[in-house]
Amino acid sequence: MIHFTCQCGKDVQAPDGAAGKMGKCPSCGAEVKVPLPQERKSDGIGPVSPPPLPSMAPDGGTKACPYCGEEIKQAAIICRFCGMNLVSGETTMAQGQGARTAGLTGPVHVAERTLWQDNPTHWAYLGVYVLAGVLTPVLIGIPLLIWAILDRKHTVYTLTNKRVIQKRGIIGKDLSEIDLKDIRNVLVRYGVLDRLLGIGNVGLATAGHAGIEIKITGCRGPERVRQLIVEAKDRSREFPQQAE
Repeated sequence: MIHFTCQCGKDVQAPDGAAGKMGKCPSCGAEVKVPLPQERKSDGIGPVSPPPLPSMAPDGGTKACPYCGEEIKQAAIICRFCGMNLVSGETTMAQGQGARTAGLTGPVHVAERTLWQDNPTHWAYLGVYVLAGVLTPVLIGIPLLIWAILDRKHTVYTLTNKRVIQKRGIIGKDLSEIDLKDIRNVLVRYGVLDRLLGIGNVGLATAGHAGIEIKITGCRGPERVRQLIVEAKDRSREFPQQAE
């Protein structure tokens, strides 16, 4: 048997009769050439790997894939878990399927990581701020202003590679979340003033809930946030993840 290493870092075996021929890596699906005997031997001592391709980290040991967080070899160019090319930042469905069929059948475990997180802008509380200013002479405005500041600080919207989370509450906590795979529609709404300020509201709807289930209010760059959610949703469908 011929033993050599693919550019994705996976050890590959091929019969002796395949020497010098092209084939596909069972891990990443990339086209590889089976080395000839003279290319595999050095001073007559055992098989050696072909010259390593440039990598993003020193040789030896492992590193975390920047896309899915799984541990892969330092020399790996393509992640065997999510199929991402670490150099170009691109992937294909074929690569992802090849990675799963190489000993990984069904969903793979992917570490959860934050893609975006923010609080509502102050513009979302403009009406409350104005009302607080009007009521300040009668001592009601100051508590109202404090409430608005604390409510904004404790309202946090988070997008991960698995779900969208909304946390609210100054004393008690209200937590809502939607798995990316359950999102049916992502809506963006803003008025004339919102367009001028570059803010808006992003609404998330699911098939099992009537209307908007999570509303990201006073969102900076709502179109960009919508695109992030759509891309994360599409990626979660392309590479199904194991439930924790």
